[in-house]
Amino acid sequence: MADLDTRTRYCVDGIVPDEVALPSGEGEVADLLKPAGSQDRVVVPWGAGTKQDLGRPLERCGLVVSLERLNRVVDYVPADMTVTVEAGMRLSDLQAIVAQNGQMVPLDPPRAGQATLGGIAAAAAFGPRRAAYGGVRDLLLGCRVALADGRVIKAGGKVVKNVAGYDLTKLMIGSLGTLGIITEVSLRLRPAPADRRTLLFGFADSGPALEAAERIMQSELLPVAVTVLSPAAARRLGAPGEWALALALEESLENNVYQAGRLAELLGAPAETGPEFWDGVADYGDRFGALFRLRYSAVIGELAHLLRDAGALESVVYADSGTVLMYGFAPEAARSGAVLESGPVEMRRRYEVWGPPRPEWDLTRLIKRTFDPGGVLNRGRYVGGI
Repeated sequence: MADLDTRTRYCVDGIVPDEVALPSGEGEVADLLKPAGSQDRVVVPWGAGTKQDLGRPLERCGLVVSLERLNRVVDYVPADMTVTVEAGMRLSDLQAIVAQNGQMVPLDPPRAGQATLGGIAAAAAFGPRRAAYGGVRDLLLGCRVALADGRVIKAGGKVVKNVAGYDLTKLMIGSLGTLGIITEVSLRLRPAPADRRTLLFGFADSGPALEAAERIMQSELLPVAVTVLSPAAARRLGAPGEWALALALEESLENNVYQAGRLAELLGAPAETGPEFWDGVADYGDRFGALFRLRYSAVIGELAHLLRDAGALESVVYADSGTVLMYGFAPEAARSGAVLESGPVEMRRRYEVWGPPRPEWDLTRLIKRTFDPGGVLNRGRYVGGI
């Protein structure tokens, strides 16, 4: 039993857990889970706490299992362009390790400086470069998972070529720790780009900005991020125009010079800024004190309608992946019909966090009963209250 000060640091949805455990290995995680079902105990997996405001609020929290001590590299052969690490390793720490070999983990989720690899996988977290590099589902080769009954399973593998079979890895991605606690992940790596540059273009309205984004996506050019910013977002991030279009180029110097020249021909002379601009995009809510964040998924043709109806919400649009993030700074700006990705407990109790119910939620409930029949793990957090 941890002391009150320690337990308060791991407060979840305003609830101080009865107990906090900091296991130092996978076996200890499994041992913690074995008795939980018979004790009707709600167990909350914890990476760095960066996604604890995602999902429906919990009603109870018996035990927080923090993976912060599971932070070691298990296997890394640079020539294979893959790495296996324990789930509590921070993405920023792994980036520093692989950078020594001219490589990178192609993930850029919010709060990337603190987020752990296990937490990123469990939340399927992503940032503005997902359309180019892929999301967690595309980059995760395999994982090890401690189930609610204390068993440990292996899904996928450590290399790109794998034996065919049920893809349990993808089942764990985005499940918010409701099916098992991820203890280890294996990831694809990419060579770090030789040249990075960010180009900013200003527009008088959302229509021309979206048309320009679509034109670029249909061209021979290959920016790794195509992001449209609403007027307030453009001002906060220092982008030109009422509406702004931000593009990230990450290729060889020769290729980037060509792409920048073509973009200038298509859209006029851009403003340029450094790669840290994208940290502000990914962490927009935290950086500017947003009360909540909504997420919509839409095809390019629907984006203008969404943005026109945004009202007081500030929008960051990942146009190349059809993701619209809307940030609110006052409770009255809240609206239903989207995924409430981040927000205070009271708001998440009042709204259906996961948007309108969908038929596939019945299948999700069945999967939950199969993996965690006692509702031990993160009970009530995921879709349909599972």
